Amino acid sequence: MVGIMRSVLVLCCVSAVLCQQPRYETLKDGRQKITLKSANLTEEEQLSQHMPGTLKCDACRIIAFQLMTRFNTEHKKRKSVIAKRGRLAESDVLDIIESICKDDNEVFDNVGVKAINGQTHLSGPGLETENFPGMMQGGGKWPGRLKEMCSMYTGDIGEEEIYKAFLKRINLEDFLCWGIDEMAYCNTVKKQMKLNKKGKNEL
Repeated sequence: MVGIMRSVLVLCCVSAVLCQQPRYETLKDGRQKITLKSANLTEEEQLSQHMPGTLKCDACRIIAFQLMTRFNTEHKKRKSVIAKRGRLAESDVLDIIESICKDDNEVFDNVGVKAINGQTHLSGPGLETENFPGMMQGGGKWPGRLKEMCSMYTGDIGEEEIYKAFLKRINLEDFLCWGIDEMAYCNTVKKQMKLNKKGKNEL
């Protein structure tokens, strides 16, 4: 048993726990110890039915990524329609957005929270944090919070306006998250964490 214990990494974290950036320590016998400290969620992050204010920028970027991805996919599938009409039918646009924001789907099921450098961030497709070292806690209220926020964007801005921005080759993250609208939540974040491909943080 001792031999087995010595042959594996020592992990100070379990899969259901949020963790910060790993701290690496080389032991005397050459093994590497990885310590992942658990993060503390605020009461709002734990209990609220709505997206916590501190995570709305991350959430907006995830939503924008999903919309961009689906529009690009449908344009590639329907090249003849796009070549003829220059755009998707309005009913198709509504169906696409509804399939992301309203339907009982799995679009946001692989999104969760991860503690990075002592701060809680969303982690999932469209964010650099997805590849940042650490454990992620997904499921729970996060998919529902994202769908609610997605519906807020389409309700306040409108499906057609979002699609028109896409047709103008405007990055939907810039349009939704960094614009001048009161729902452009990334403008309220004083310092945005940017992570390079190696997972090192840069402010």
